[in-house]
Amino acid sequence: MITAVDELHANHTIRDATWHELSPLLTTEQLIELPMLVGHYILLAGTLASLGVPLDSDRPGLPSPSEIAL
Repeated sequence: MITAVDELHANHTIRDATWHELSPLLTTEQLIELPMLVGHYILLAGTLASLGVPLDSDRPGLPSPSEIAL
């Protein structure tokens, strides 16, 4: 599922191979809902960032990639 989300974010599509991996795990309805849900959150994040909506003061933001120890 994370691969599908990454593909949608990077390329705005899910590869056939990824659909093939997901199809035994999700119902048809869930397969349809997956890109819709991801798209919703991408739209929401873009809207909030563009409007300059600050993070809640009691909620820390995500670490930057340089702060994540791999």
